[in-house]
Amino acid sequence: MEIKNFIKPFFIVIFLVAIIIFGIVFFYNRYTFEDENKQYSMRYFVEYDSDGNVGVIDREGKEIVHSVYLEVFIPNPEKDVFICKINDDSYEIINSKGEKLFEEYSNVNVLKTSDGEFSFEKEVLLYEENGKYGLINLDGDIIAKAEYDKIESLNGKPGKLLVQEDNLYGVIDSNGKLVIPVNYYSIEGDNYCTEQDGYTLTGYILGKKTDDGIMYGYISSKGKVILKAEYESIARIPNYNDKENIYLIQMKNGKKGVYKNKKKIIENLYQKINYSPTADIIAAETTKSSVFYNLDGKQILPKKYQEYSIVGKYISVLEDDSKKLYDNNGNFIINSQYKNIEATSNPNYFITVDENNHYSIMNKSTEIKDNYINLKYAYGDYFIFTTEENKVGVLNVWSGIVVNPEYDSILKIYNINALEAKKGNETTIFSSDMKKISTVSDAIVENIKEKYAVIYSDEAKLYIDENGNEISNTKIFDNTLYSIQKDGKWGFQDKNGNIKVDCIYDMVTEINEYGFAGIKKDGKWGVIDKEGNVILEPNFEIDTYYFPSFIGKTYIEITDTIHCIKLN
Repeated sequence: MEIKNFIKPFFIVIFLVAIIIFGIVFFYNRYTFEDENKQYSMRYFVEYDSDGNVGVIDREGKEIVHSVYLEVFIPNPEKDVFICKINDDSYEIINSKGEKLFEEYSNVNVLKTSDGEFSFEKEVLLYEENGKYGLINLDGDIIAKAEYDKIESLNGKPGKLLVQEDNLYGVIDSNGKLVIPVNYYSIEGDNYCTEQDGYTLTGYILGKKTDDGIMYGYISSKGKVILKAEYESIARIPNYNDKENIYLIQMKNGKKGVYKNKKKIIENLYQKINYSPTADIIAAETTKSSVFYNLDGKQILPKKYQEYSIVGKYISVLEDDSKKLYDNNGNFIINSQYKNIEATSNPNYFITVDENNHYSIMNKSTEIKDNYINLKYAYGDYFIFTTEENKVGVLNVWSGIVVNPEYDSILKIYNINALEAKKGNETTIFSSDMKKISTVSDAIVENIKEKYAVIYSDEAKLYIDENGNEISNTKIFDNTLYSIQKDGKWGFQDKNGNIKVDCIYDMVTEINEYGFAGIKKDGKWGVIDKEGNVILEPNFEIDTYYFPSFIGKTYIEITDTIHCIKLN
């Protein structure tokens, strides 16, 4: 069976239909989800068969819901609750046993945002009673009685729900507890979100209708009133280095200022206020000049400037017809006659561009220039440079050229201190100390874990560590089986080196997080499980740039979302 010419048009049709029917359904089939700080793993997946019918499989590849529906939406990827569209006018909600759920309630459905899109809420569903709305959890228990005119997911604050009564809004949580009274014309989250804390520190911007128009106030994530609703606009400064304090840009009488919690640190004198997270400073602008403040409200530079730019952690200003660079404490760094200065992730180095568009490297004590038409910082003391002949190499600030300019392009490999250099169809890998590790034709370089990458083609595969050195797959993965090559063919061995699947395949993938690996023979793919059993013979031609991935007998295409196609 060939699916090479079938997959792309099939997905175009299905994708367009899905947009019309379910808006952004695919967006929610991700690896993990956040409701405040809670993480959700993928236990269930929507699956399409070759006729475009839709069902559900679990992470072992077992069919949970037969592919007989127009569409299926999974509210929570860990729970067997599935909203299945039968036709344009009806749907049913069932579990993994095929039992109908929530039949004692009317019009049960997922929550939407104020924009009409499906929300991130994974713990609750909406229901209707006597024209009012309430919430149930996925076990069918009532969380909030049906006493609201409307319930929506609160934009920028997952786990908190916007409720409406008599055209006023309040907030409840996913347990039905009232968080903010129903007293406001508008409520929205301040969009403050961190990887560590999720949305738990996100506060609320509240709008109240007054004789002077809509005025705004602010309540913290803990329910503390920081600013009363008496400002024309409010926005939170996204300072992720200081999570103990809340910084708010507010406007009153058409001028902007800044509060640090309840204390005003910058007076309302400005048309624009911009925060630079890299320099950790505030630039306050009038129509004529700009002033710079730290987050205690102290003015950094004594003068006002008509022209400025933020260069990483530094401030570049035009002063006495010359560009000067200051640090974020106001200390002078360097004079510059260049038309542009770019910061690098290394605070010791800057990249400058002159009037002829030639690039140079500059720090406090030295300058490196050689008519480069481009420069990019790599890591350490290494820079990737492009010559006027449009060839690319690597130089060390102190020792000179370490990779000759003979390549078409050179890129840093994700968050690894290593480089991939391309020349024609060949990719050469350089380690952190610029040793040549390997050259692979028609290679794909893919980040597989935070500190590891894989380089592979139809003929070869190698893994590198955080410094670009080759490393065994047994050091990276915690699997039952590991790919191995012998005499130009691929198979699998266990961690002790015992061959468990004979080396008879043209290429194989590693066992993935679901317990399956791809096997390729004569240009076609099949599947084995984590014990080495062939569960799908290599009979399927799959048109994909990357290694394919599988859940059982289902091919999954992973980008920002997960698309599953039944192969058998």
